[in-house]
Amino acid sequence: MRPQLHSLFPTPVFQSEIPLEDKWLEYVKDLLYDRTVGDTNYISRDRNIFVQPELHDLRDKIEEQIKFYAYQYLKVQQYVEIEVCRAWGVYHRPSDWAAKHCHSNSIFSGIYYLDVDEFSGDLLIDKGQHATNCFIPTLTPDVTHFNQFTQQNWRLKPENGMLVAFPSQVIHEVEANRSVIDRYCIAFDVFIRGRFGDMGGSDVTIK
Repeated sequence: MRPQLHSLFPTPVFQSEIPLEDKWLEYVKDLLYDRTVGDTNYISRDRNIFVQPELHDLRDKIEEQIKFYAYQYLKVQQYVEIEVCRAWGVYHRPSDWAAKHCHSNSIFSGIYYLDVDEFSGDLLIDKGQHATNCFIPTLTPDVTHFNQFTQQNWRLKPENGMLVAFPSQVIHEVEANRSVIDRYCIAFDVFIRGRFGDMGGSDVTIK
């Protein structure tokens, strides 16, 4: 038998693109914002901005992409409805950042980037304190380079129009904005409707 490597239980991080329209950025920039409790960035007061008519087309495009992620890659049954349950604007002034966190009361979470440049700060996907890979931070041998099997986090560089989605329990953070411009994006959570959990005769229906 030839040597094999099985990549078991990977974290499915989805990346796609929705061409940016200026009206979405203008709407998000005009939202009312409050400084976060940790004083690291700003979040819109409206936590459900996709109910606004100005963003309905963007919401529909994002939901279409998330359905592709769920149905094609994760093999979710297509009778399970998938919809964005909440969304909010986020902006970072120069030097602002976002600490490690995850999202609750949702299945998937994601980010759509509206106004970033190469210095706006990367998105870091963390493997999590209780997740496993080959090494732990206190016992890591020298390697030629880190890859998805060995490193402690995965780095994604934002671009305008870029969409990223992942399971809501995934820990992530945002590096400091080293640009001279404010960084704008939309964060969102996704939930499901329909029958699921059909394991051994027990299932749940959410309407």
